Amino acid sequence: MAHSDVHPVHKFKPWQVWPGSYDNPRADGIYPFPEKQTLKINTSTPVASMGSCFAREIKNVLISEGYNYITEETSHGASKHASAAWERTYNLFSMRQIFEYTFNEWTPSVRWWKSPLSGKIQDPYRRIIVYENEEEAIKDFENHKICSRRALEKAELLILTLGLTEIWQDREDGSVICLPSGPYVNEGGPYGKICLSGEQI
Repeated sequence: MAHSDVHPVHKFKPWQVWPGSYDNPRADGIYPFPEKQTLKINTSTPVASMGSCFAREIKNVLISEGYNYITEETSHGASKHASAAWERTYNLFSMRQIFEYTFNEWTPSVRWWKSPLSGKIQDPYRRIIVYENEEEAIKDFENHKICSRRALEKAELLILTLGLTEIWQDREDGSVICLPSGPYVNEGGPYGKICLSGEQI
């Protein structure tokens, strides 16, 4: 009879296996490093992060520990999760798109979503940002691109944290949204209205 062993014998060292798995003792936090280290990070190293909610947690810890964490657009609600108002982003395709719109011309065929009842404008690529009108949206995004470039150019270390593996890509122009989200305005959706500051109203 065929046999499947879900816990195969392994010869990993304790630091190579997630603490507690396979009856492995918890790691002591001391990990081996190569003798010659070329990468040196200290509290003066300019650090930026983008990605999932974990990027936000990294940001909070680095700031509280006195590291040189880069912050742009600090009054913008979408900057809560990262070094600029990138909002949360969960896959490398969306992250690459940030670099594309920051450093190149980026013109997706559908740039804004218009909410059917209120006419409010949502940025589908930074999913929780809602504007009163398209003029406000364009102005904010132009400023965001400047801040995004400043953050990325200043960073000597960029931390990327991945989340979902889904990719939602437009077949026509190749643009990517990180989640299949509809308008975040109070038109029957679960999230209520969210203003530019990121606060629910």
